[in-house]
Amino acid sequence: MSTQSFHSTGSALDALAGLVTSAKKDNPFARVTVIVPSHASALDVARYLARSPGSGSFAGTVAVDAVTVAELANRLFETSGTGLGRQELPLPIRQGAVSTALRDNPGLFRHVWGQPATAAAVAATSELMDGLDLDAGSPDLPTLVAEVWKLHNTAAGATSAQYYRQVDAFDGATAFVSSGRATPRLGQVVAFMLPLPRTAHEGRFLAALTEVPGYAALRAEGAMDSSATVLTASDSDDETRAAVRKVAELVAGTPERPAVPAHRIGIFYTASDPYRTLVTRRLDEAGITFSGPDSTQLADMPIARGLAALLQLTPEDLDVRAVLNVLAEGALHWSGQQLPSSTVCERLHLSPFEEDEAPDPEAEESEHATRRREHAHQFAAFQSELGTRLTVIHGSTSWTAAASLLHDFVLEFFAPRSDNEIPAVTISRDSILEIIASFTAFDGVAPPPSQGSPGAALEGAVSSSRSRRGKIGTGVNVGPLHEGVGRDLDVVLVLGMVEGLAPSKVLEDPLLPDAIKSVCGTGLPGIDQRREEQSAQFRALLGTAPRTILFAPRGNLRGGGSYELSRWITSAVSKGWRPRVLPSFDHGIRTGAGADTGLAPTAQEWGVRNALAATGGVSAVADSELARAVEIRRHRREGLFGRFTGNLSAYPGTLIDLSRAISPSSLEDWAANPFGYFLKRVLQVGLFEDLNLELQIGPAQRGEMVHGALEDYVQAVLQGSPAGEELLQHKMGQAFSFGANPAWLPHLWNRDKAAMQQTLSGVLAVDQDDAAGGWTYLAPEAGFGPLDSRAGYGHPPVPLTLPDGTEVTFQGKVDRIDKNTDGRVRIIDYKTGGKGRYGKITQETPTAGGRKFQLPAYGLFAEQFRDSPDTPVQALYWFIGQEQSFTGYDVNDDVKEQFRRDAALVLEGIGAGVFPHIPEEAPFLTYTAVSGKPSVERTWERLRTDETIREFPMLVEATDGK
Repeated sequence: MSTQSFHSTGSALDALAGLVTSAKKDNPFARVTVIVPSHASALDVARYLARSPGSGSFAGTVAVDAVTVAELANRLFETSGTGLGRQELPLPIRQGAVSTALRDNPGLFRHVWGQPATAAAVAATSELMDGLDLDAGSPDLPTLVAEVWKLHNTAAGATSAQYYRQVDAFDGATAFVSSGRATPRLGQVVAFMLPLPRTAHEGRFLAALTEVPGYAALRAEGAMDSSATVLTASDSDDETRAAVRKVAELVAGTPERPAVPAHRIGIFYTASDPYRTLVTRRLDEAGITFSGPDSTQLADMPIARGLAALLQLTPEDLDVRAVLNVLAEGALHWSGQQLPSSTVCERLHLSPFEEDEAPDPEAEESEHATRRREHAHQFAAFQSELGTRLTVIHGSTSWTAAASLLHDFVLEFFAPRSDNEIPAVTISRDSILEIIASFTAFDGVAPPPSQGSPGAALEGAVSSSRSRRGKIGTGVNVGPLHEGVGRDLDVVLVLGMVEGLAPSKVLEDPLLPDAIKSVCGTGLPGIDQRREEQSAQFRALLGTAPRTILFAPRGNLRGGGSYELSRWITSAVSKGWRPRVLPSFDHGIRTGAGADTGLAPTAQEWGVRNALAATGGVSAVADSELARAVEIRRHRREGLFGRFTGNLSAYPGTLIDLSRAISPSSLEDWAANPFGYFLKRVLQVGLFEDLNLELQIGPAQRGEMVHGALEDYVQAVLQGSPAGEELLQHKMGQAFSFGANPAWLPHLWNRDKAAMQQTLSGVLAVDQDDAAGGWTYLAPEAGFGPLDSRAGYGHPPVPLTLPDGTEVTFQGKVDRIDKNTDGRVRIIDYKTGGKGRYGKITQETPTAGGRKFQLPAYGLFAEQFRDSPDTPVQALYWFIGQEQSFTGYDVNDDVKEQFRRDAALVLEGIGAGVFPHIPEEAPFLTYTAVSGKPSVERTWERLRTDETIREFPMLVEATDGK
């Protein structure tokens, strides 16, 4: 046996050619077996030998077999006859056998044996245990490891008659080689750029091959030093853009360097996420042909994710949120049946249709209500059919029956939308149907199907599916780091050279810890050896090509924070060395500097560079999309009040219809955040907060529940029920029962119920004291507005004449109207939160500086119920939380005048198109939270000094001092 080491893969290839030539010196048909690290390396070796001279003559490829270690072991195993009549054991079958072993003897896993994740974890460890010889009774073996070992042996025994494992193939091949019978088939054996053995049985096989006459091993490792080219970019996306620019430059060539053919260039990354998608996307944009892993694997396709998600649902209690997620991805299509759009279904989920939505059952139903009714029935029918089909699948008595049902399920709910379906979707569906057909092999090995197991089986098979783009040798070579070892290339670009990725995090197997591997002499690599394997892989990659360029991101725009350069770089360079820092893509747009890492590979980048190089800078940009992007950034950065920061003055008078009734809360929305008003009231873009996700009741739900109980209580008293604690408790119970969410944690729900009961009892106590002073209930939830509205208002809208003579009307609903025996009237608006946002309301500042309009509008409405026009209505906010306090005033002439002036100013702002985004502070979901609070605050600090905005004091004063 001889081992030769080199500083480059090119030198190792030359040596390989020499060995092949020498082996064929007397017989050109002499066999040579070259064991390579990957399929791509095998092709490169064959092509190199076909064109390269060795020792003065061409080595040739006749009778030269370049194969990976696993391929060679399988071939020899089959040739030996040991594996006749058996198939290689797929991981899903192993997992099925483990599931049966867990069901029959769960042991320490008795509480989780039925969970698919348990079987998956044990099966993964079982694969590592193949070929080991552990003593389950040894005191050195922890109980948990002993349990897994027993499960492993049980599963192996259940599958051995029909399937062979990799350990069987390697051990059978080892025996075949050791017997000498394999030598004529192998000829001379050359191990070319092989990594360290991953398992003990692989190590035994390689050791047996060293005894074959003429065996040789060739290795090559490059060196990392201060002369290396290391480029850092702002983030992974900029890093990938820079690499693709460099590829474009290499392919085009420069006066200093000749062009490099694309197939002689490799881009290799340290982590599939995010680089697999980023690299393929940027190469596609540039029109550069490549071969490598596809950016979209089967697991990334909506049809695969959607089907797996549906199969995990509980049929009798469907999680509608999961169904909506599948609908939103666009893969779900109910064949032959009508199903509303995902948006409509989401609205129906968050605001369910009620059969009594029409205010008058005898009135003709509106077109809107008719559509909602139809959509609600269609969505309900879909959920019912989905639950029925899932119940049948989960109740299948065999995997063959389940596979047939699943096949029909896919064709029913994931049918093609049209004859012009995207080919990738068709291919994905066909792949899934193939996977489902393979489930028949589970019969006799895995337990019968149960809830969750078909979904888990599908998920496991889908996640292990791999697809590639292109043909090796055509276009740029792309792939993970290990695919660059043993390649014949001219230039290698390596992405992701930062800590956490290079080296990547190595985790210990909790079911087979490193300490046990060592004590029991398993021969399996531990964490230290696996880290060293990564480092050796990198060193081998450094020797792949004469020229290597390393790239690293400086920051992580997904998770925030910054990256540190890989220790593989920093430990090898001299003191004071620094990488070359590339400016960001954004920096190029803002400054006109462009990028300096190569040719612009896309038409878009050419347009950007051309525009930025033009006289006049960004103002001369001709590309409309880029021009808008530049304008957006400039407005936000410099605090310019323009169309992208809320200035719609170009559309005066078109954003509000003063002939229609206005709600006072809409004026408050604008005063609090004009941008939020624009989205909510003008564009009708609402915030959907799925409260079913919460573990306890939220502030909005608490308010609705308390309001509902009080409304029902007051209504019952007015209808003749005796007032008091008994009636209130009854109404509270109804509200709690109707509004409770099963997802709320019981102990938190009990605590919140007790707090709300205390709140309502406090309200009753105050009401009873007020009753002694002559106050009685007049009406709960009294509504005023257009009488033909679907809201069912009982009173006409309230008119208000503005200072310029314009008359507007208001609509709304008052929580409660009370009347005193002396003729006085008061309106009450319950508030279950704190007084913080209402602290500036006084008799002298009734609108809190133009920000609160409910009380004066409600007060005007209630004037019709007073006995004397000289008696002002009292308008009150009742804070019914722990404080049980009131804030409000008498709605006198001064209040009305202030109401007119402030309402007019708000309406002027809306009509003038003033919609800046003011940061909102609230315990519930806001437009600010969705937009990103830090960036909103930065932009507002620059905008608040704009003269147009300062004409509306309520916008600026609210955030003064913050």
